[in-house]
Amino acid sequence: QVVKMAHADETAYGVPTLSQIAGIAAYTQGDAWLRRFVRHLQLRRDQAVGRLRQMPGITCHIPQGTFVTFPRYSGINMNAVELVDYLREEHKVALVPGSPRFFGPAAAGHLRISYATSKGILDERLSRLERGLEALYRGS
Repeated sequence: QVVKMAHADETAYGVPTLSQIAGIAAYTQGDAWLRRFVRHLQLRRDQAVGRLRQMPGITCHIPQGTFVTFPRYSGINMNAVELVDYLREEHKVALVPGSPRFFGPAAAGHLRISYATSKGILDERLSRLERGLEALYRGS
């Protein structure tokens, strides 16, 4: 375990000492934490996908190796940017639009939803999303 001490004039060109120490600790002692964190993300993924699949107009595949879902919505006469703006303003839930500008042409009609959070926060976000979608389908 070699740690290079970085001086002020060297930190712009090398890895800071604290980052080296943190990297060594993560590499040598982080397996248990990593297993718990991956399990947490799997549980949140299953929570998100399960709820999303019950929402009107939503199709959602199980993501692999990430902390976001990319569900497709249908039956709403809004592009993803308009829908995200509506949900943020009217239902206080922030999502990322599946904009072709950022994710390519196949992203149209999708929402990007992170599930890298706690069970309670994710549940509240999904409930707000669901209320927003139901309001659109009812026409209110």
